[in-house]
Amino acid sequence: MRLICKDTNNSTFTMFPQRGRYALSNYYYGDKVSIVPDPTQGAGYNSNIEFRSYSPGFCYVDYGDGTKEQYPFVKRRGSSIYSLIFRSLDIEWRKNPDSTTWWFRKEDGSQYIPIPNHDYGFVGDHVVSFSFSNDVYSVVSGTLRMRSFPILDIPDLSNISLSGIGNGAGNIPIDRIKRSVNINSIYISEGNHMIKSIPEEWRSLSKLSTLVLGGSCDFRDTDNSNIRKLPEIFPNLSYLDLAGSLTKVYPREWLNFKNLNTLIIHSGNRQDGYDPDTMISMDEIDKINPTLTKFLHLGNWYCYDDQKDWHPYMLGKGLENINSMDFSDSYDIDLNKIPEYIREMRAMTSVCGYLALRSLARTDLFVNNFYEYIIGWDSITMSGNASDGKRNQFYGLRVDFYSSSYKSYHYRPSGIFQAPSGFVKGISNGDPQTPMEKIYVLTNNYNQTWIVKPEDTASFMSFRRYMHDPYIVVVSGKDVIIGHGDVLCDDNALKYVAYGEDDLMDIMSDNGLDINIAIDYIENERREVESHG
Repeated sequence: MRLICKDTNNSTFTMFPQRGRYALSNYYYGDKVSIVPDPTQGAGYNSNIEFRSYSPGFCYVDYGDGTKEQYPFVKRRGSSIYSLIFRSLDIEWRKNPDSTTWWFRKEDGSQYIPIPNHDYGFVGDHVVSFSFSNDVYSVVSGTLRMRSFPILDIPDLSNISLSGIGNGAGNIPIDRIKRSVNINSIYISEGNHMIKSIPEEWRSLSKLSTLVLGGSCDFRDTDNSNIRKLPEIFPNLSYLDLAGSLTKVYPREWLNFKNLNTLIIHSGNRQDGYDPDTMISMDEIDKINPTLTKFLHLGNWYCYDDQKDWHPYMLGKGLENINSMDFSDSYDIDLNKIPEYIREMRAMTSVCGYLALRSLARTDLFVNNFYEYIIGWDSITMSGNASDGKRNQFYGLRVDFYSSSYKSYHYRPSGIFQAPSGFVKGISNGDPQTPMEKIYVLTNNYNQTWIVKPEDTASFMSFRRYMHDPYIVVVSGKDVIIGHGDVLCDDNALKYVAYGEDDLMDIMSDNGLDINIAIDYIENERREVESHG
C-alpha cells in the first residue's frame, strides 16, 4: 500500500472503506446513495466523517483511482472551529429536506453542505487518503462502515470517534496511530467484540483521559485482556466506558485510578452463548472508587425473565458520590420495587429509564412506586436538606424517560398534569389519584423536572414542533435543563423552545446561559443514537 499526500510532513488519515462502489459506505443503506430517509430522528442516518481544526486550511484527498481533490475547511457560526464533512447519502439533510438542519451554519449564517460521496464506478476494496495543511484536532465518523481500522498519522490529534468500523477491525495495531500521541479521548463503537485486549504499547498515549469502547471488546479473559493494567497504561484516565462489551469483573486494580469519575461497565445486549448468570462481579472490591460520580452497572442482556434484579449487592458499595441512576437499557427490570441503595446516593441529581418503560402499564407502575418510595422515606423534606441533616437527593431531581430517538417505545403517564385535591404548594401534597398528578406534586413541592412523552395531539404547541421534537430549555433558579418531549417542571420555572441546534444555541446565548450545556447535550444525543446503531 502506498500513502499519497501533497506534503509528506502533513498530517494524514488513511481510510479503508467497506468493500463497495463508493468511498463512504452507509451503515444502513450500503451503496444506495440516493435514498431520502423517513423523517424519524435516529433512523436513516447519513453516514459521514468529519475533520475539525482550530485554524483554516485545506484537505487534499486521493481516492486511489487517479482522482485527487482539494477541499477547504469551513468556519462554524459562533465558534472557533473549522470543519470539513464527507457524507454517504446524496442529500443535504440528516432526514429529509423539510426537517431541521443537521450539519451546521457557516460564519455567514448559510447552511453548510458536506462533500458528496465519491463514486468509483465499480465494486472493490478501495483506499482513501486525506492529508491536511492545517492542524486537525478531531476525527469523527458517524455510522461509517470500514473494513479495517484506519491509519492515523496526525500529531496534533486529540479526539478520535469512530463508529461502525466493521468486523475486520480486530485489535487495533499500535502502528496505525503513529505520531498521534497527544490523543486525550478515544471513542470506538463496533458492536462486534473483536478487541480482546488493550495493547501495552498504548502507554505512549499518556494524555488519554477518555476511553469509550462501546460493544467493541471481549474482556472475559480478565488477566490476558490487560484491563487490570489500565491504571498503569492510562494513569490520567477519568472516563471509562465499556458499555456493550463483555467484562466479567470490577478488578481490584481499578481502585488505583486516581482521577476516574465515570465508569460504565454494563454488558448491554445479551449475547448468544454468553452465560446469563455471569453478571459483572463486584467480589474483588468492598467499595467502588471514591472518585466516581457516574457508575452505570445495569444493562439489558440479563434483564429478561430469569434476570430482573436491581443488583442488591450494590448496597454499601460506596455510592454516596454517584450523581445519577440510569436503567435506560434494562428492558424488563422489576419496577414493582425501587432499589434500596438509592437512599445511599446522596449526590444523585438524575434518574433515567428510556427503554425500561415500554408500555403504559410499566410507565404508570414506575411513577406510582417512585412517588410512594419518595414520600414514604422518613428523611424526606420539601427542601434541599433532608431531616437527617444530609442532602435531600430527591429534591431538584431530573427524571427523564423520553428520548426522541426512541419515541415509539415511550408512553405518556396516565392522567392530567394538574394539582391534586388538597394540594398546597410547600405545605401539602394533597391526594393525587393519577401518575400525572403525582408528577405535579413532585415538580411543584420537590422541585423535580420530569421529561415525558408529549401528548399525541397537534395541540401540543404545533404539529411541526411535535413531529420534529424541538429542544425544551428549562431554567429553574441556577439549574438549566435541556430535553426533548414534554418537560414538566415547577410552575415558576422559565421555558424556552428551540427548533433545531442553531436555534438552541441562539436561545442559550440570548439569555446568558452556558452554551456548553447545549453542546454537551447534543453530543451525548449523537453518541446515544450511534451506540444503539
